[in-house]
Amino acid sequence: MLFKKSVVIASMLAQSTNQRCNAFQSTVGVYLHACRASESVVELLSRIGVSISRSAIDSSIISLSNESHISMERLGTTLRAGYAYDNFDQEDKHVVPTTEKPGGNLLHLTSGTILRLDHDVTLDDLRCSNALWEKSRVNPENRGETHAPASWTDLMSIYPDELDSSNLTRRNRFDRWKLIYDLVHHGPAYFHRFSTDLGEPEVVEQIPIVKSQQVPVEGMDINQSTVQGNADALEALFRQGGVGDVAETPGVTPLGDHVVLVHGDLATCERVQSLQESRSVENTPWRRLQHVVFVLGLFHLKMACADAIWKIFIKPKSAHEDPTSLMSYVGEIRPKETGKIGSKPGFRRMHEVIQHVGIASRLDCWRVGVAQACKIDSLERWAATEPSWDDIVSLATQLVRTFVDDTSISRLRSQARRDQQWENTLLREKYFLLYEELSYAMNAGDIGRVEACFMPWVFIFRGCGKHKYATQMIWFLHNVHRVYPPGLKRAIRMNILCNPTGKKHHFRAIDWWVEHNNLYIKRIYGGAFSNRTKRRILKQAALVEVYKNIRISFEEIFALDHRTYKHAAPRLERTLRKLCEYMKDANAHVIMPNRSSSHVIPDAMEAGVIKLMAISMGVDSPGDPDDAGDGDAEVNMVMDEGEEGVTVEVEEAGLPYNLSPEVLQRGQLAGLSAVDDPFEGALAVESKSRKIASKAAGWHKSQQTVEGFGEQRAQPTAVDVLH
Repeated sequence: MLFKKSVVIASMLAQSTNQRCNAFQSTVGVYLHACRASESVVELLSRIGVSISRSAIDSSIISLSNESHISMERLGTTLRAGYAYDNFDQEDKHVVPTTEKPGGNLLHLTSGTILRLDHDVTLDDLRCSNALWEKSRVNPENRGETHAPASWTDLMSIYPDELDSSNLTRRNRFDRWKLIYDLVHHGPAYFHRFSTDLGEPEVVEQIPIVKSQQVPVEGMDINQSTVQGNADALEALFRQGGVGDVAETPGVTPLGDHVVLVHGDLATCERVQSLQESRSVENTPWRRLQHVVFVLGLFHLKMACADAIWKIFIKPKSAHEDPTSLMSYVGEIRPKETGKIGSKPGFRRMHEVIQHVGIASRLDCWRVGVAQACKIDSLERWAATEPSWDDIVSLATQLVRTFVDDTSISRLRSQARRDQQWENTLLREKYFLLYEELSYAMNAGDIGRVEACFMPWVFIFRGCGKHKYATQMIWFLHNVHRVYPPGLKRAIRMNILCNPTGKKHHFRAIDWWVEHNNLYIKRIYGGAFSNRTKRRILKQAALVEVYKNIRISFEEIFALDHRTYKHAAPRLERTLRKLCEYMKDANAHVIMPNRSSSHVIPDAMEAGVIKLMAISMGVDSPGDPDDAGDGDAEVNMVMDEGEEGVTVEVEEAGLPYNLSPEVLQRGQLAGLSAVDDPFEGALAVESKSRKIASKAAGWHKSQQTVEGFGEQRAQPTAVDVLH
């Protein structure tokens, strides 16, 4: 520290004798600007000789902004770059409505970033624009041709699964690992010693760990909520990246036959697709956006998964009454947030509810399993017997078979002495672990496991009414694995996740990085008070990385290690202990015959399979009037996203249909025209039994030719798919 003080004093003396010897003072000035220091503080430090003046700081910011534009063009003109953008709304509290500008004080802006394509992606991998256009569905020359829809049954075979020696699938093996992980990290202290034996789940396909690089672009005064707004945003992005059509913009780098990866959320995806379809009659590839290949953002997909769980287990008011309901557990650990979680929790709250309730629930599974296998009534007493690692693995395998196996819920619901609350609990365990698997795979960079989670979530989305996400996920998998050439396929899969820190288990979705930039623009670097203007926000957007690097450097040099925006991990010991005691008293994981429930949770996964089977047979499911807002919510500090929608319910002979295997074999499926939402408890259905039964009677014998392949594939039944 004495050496650092000596350097500061020497810099002050040098600057006092020569005003151009101000490298240290310039860095301090930009650091103060990034920290939103007041003008009086800046002027005081300037007079002391530690910083440059306020006007000099403004000149430095202009110079940095010009350099950032050079960096954008340097990366964009390599043609080995991806683009990501998203809207963000900012309230300008100081604006005064006038006759010229009578509008409100809510600004609709767009931010974006340019990302380097890593993992040895070459220009040859991206040189396929014309080849894709020749077989594109929106190509006017292909309008008369019949295009077979993407086969969801074919996508199920992308990642074939094999049983291990314990007769567990790959998903079951992850569930076993998660059960042991929770015991080791949240159970009695004795089990902490097995953390080295725990290891990690098997890797399906790993993205190499490389620190990702981004160059944020200047903010755009564009409302991205319209199709034309997306056209303007793409044009502005490519212009800042230095690429385009030479005939329209001289001096830019032509794209030629290369494609450009564009990342965004679901709403952006739909608008870009609409834009490409409406411009398909244009004469030049540039005007019809032929080079744009859209990549679905996984962060918003994860948000949709959390919202689907909320919609299934919390949204129905009748689902709050059981002592084993998810809302009852929320009331135990978050008694002051039940109203918010029951109405519109947002992503962060719902994510934490899934995590914390899931941990306590799996610990209670351990307690019940130990009681049944070892005749010991608590995990603490079991720990006192010092079980071995093999004992833990063996019992975890049995727990997977008992609590989270893929046994069809319809079979349990067809029994005479049912335990309806037990059935709801099994369904929740299954969905929670599926969410945990997707979260783990995204953080670990296991793109193979991420894609393996797609189809189960497609079924859930279809079943609970999130039809747009289900459709886009099917098309994304189909295009990546069945349409795109191998080079482009690898480029997309290796760059759909980024690693901002270059550390293990620190992968993030591309759209998460954009939202992270938005957070810094809106809350930290966007100015304060009278200088928090639209012009400043747009200009500062391109300097997010510069400010972050300067702050990190200063904090490391002067040992400001107490300055952090990262929250400490919560202490969950008492919270989990309280919730586990409640679950024990409620017999949450103990079968109690004839125990009824105020709300039987529908199995959205099975309902989704039925819908997809019906659509494949030519019976269209009804439109979802609230589905138009899917993925179109502004993401703020809590990363909110919402979606409402009605879903399809299936009946047998006018009664609520539970998708039993016997009914599937008879092919007695009923109407698919829903008039209300089954997740609200209404099961009113317009029956079309005769029409569908005639098609479904031979469903398990039907075959389908997959587009692009010559072999014939037998169509599975819904139970086959879920197993």
